[in-house]
Amino acid sequence: MCAMKSIKRKLARLADRTRINSQWLVRIVKGKGKAGRTASSEVEATVPQLPIEVWENVIDYLWDDDSTLRRCVLVCRAWYPPSRFHFYTRITIRSVRGVKAYAKMLKQTPELSERAHDMTIVGDWGTDRSALSTAAILLARKLPRLEQLHIEYSDWNPWTMHSDIFLLLPAFSSISCLDLRDVTFPSINVFGHLVCALPGLVELKCFDLEFTHDYFHHDTFGPYHNRVNIRSLSLKEDYHETPEKLTDFLAHPCFSSRLQRLIIDDLFHVAESQHRWKCQRLLDAASSSLSELRLSLVYFGQLAHSEVSTADSALSFTHNTSLQSLWLAFPDKLGVFDLDTLYQVLLSITSGQLREIVILFKWFSDARGVNKTKREVKNMLKIHESVRHKEIDNYLSSASFSTLSKVEFALECYDTTRLSHNGVVTVAEEQWKQQLLPLFPRLTERGILSATVREPGYGDNF
Repeated sequence: MCAMKSIKRKLARLADRTRINSQWLVRIVKGKGKAGRTASSEVEATVPQLPIEVWENVIDYLWDDDSTLRRCVLVCRAWYPPSRFHFYTRITIRSVRGVKAYAKMLKQTPELSERAHDMTIVGDWGTDRSALSTAAILLARKLPRLEQLHIEYSDWNPWTMHSDIFLLLPAFSSISCLDLRDVTFPSINVFGHLVCALPGLVELKCFDLEFTHDYFHHDTFGPYHNRVNIRSLSLKEDYHETPEKLTDFLAHPCFSSRLQRLIIDDLFHVAESQHRWKCQRLLDAASSSLSELRLSLVYFGQLAHSEVSTADSALSFTHNTSLQSLWLAFPDKLGVFDLDTLYQVLLSITSGQLREIVILFKWFSDARGVNKTKREVKNMLKIHESVRHKEIDNYLSSASFSTLSKVEFALECYDTTRLSHNGVVTVAEEQWKQQLLPLFPRLTERGILSATVREPGYGDNF
């Protein structure tokens, strides 16, 4: 046990030193040369004489920072190989000519095929859209370590695709993540065949997809039930505007039966029955397999109580019996917030494995001064006007949630004034705690309730 603790401490110190050195390196290589001196000579004069192994570790830490790596390549001969190495791990293809050029390079330098981990195929208006088809033909079985495939700004036109495209794609068995961004498919069936054609796929990300036709044939995907192994699904932007038949595919047992992680970062209103219905179908389809869930919702207070009842507007997690992590994010600037519907959602949780609940609000502060900051935070949530906080305090403190170790109400602070940010955050956090903690005494007593103010981007930690 002592040996393990010692190893962990050493690894932590190494990680800290690597992070510090990498930050130092970024400052060095991005520095401008003084008058009469080149940037290269400035670097040579500034870089300390450390063993090359140290700098190699630092360069490895910067593997995804292309601009810094380009500068590192020019520093010295010793830095060239480790810096250049990382350029071959990520491939960007914009045309058929680019595919052919990369295939030729692999033929001339076969060892590069082992380095490629990430491939992006980017389309653009007026460019050749058949790059994916050509890549499937020329690169099949030549990239054994390719893990991520990104397809961006593309139209899937059937006449540009090889007739056997779905027979060629299974050769890319190492791909575990498919990221689709601003892609137009001819039908939901074609989209489904693409997803099912990658046998190693475990993560699917969809951002702003469009479909020329909403054709979907349910029975077509029955044979894929034991072949598709999707564990993580992310749906971002305008999911509520997509055809209902897309939900039919995503809720199909071949796709949803093993789903463990679901992210819906969509600005749909949970109280609008059509949009809620789509979301609820996915939740029910994943049922007992879903363990991690993040939903971004427009705040409930936009609709008057006369328009929709609380019971009708609330999502339900009743069937998600394996849920361990739940994040509810509200990305809009908030006014008076009706929390009754939120409490109804929380009271539907039945999972005895739940570990954390994070309720995240975005706060766009224009406060100038302590008093205005306090007023903004105090008026943000009229939580004291609801009688449900006692009910939720008792419910989440019950023996059914013995594994629950974190309940966080977080404000993601966007300081629009860009003035005295630290002071605003401090005052806001104090007011936030004073407002929330007394309302949940049992959760506070257990030491699992927190009211925090977070930096922008905190929601990405999910």
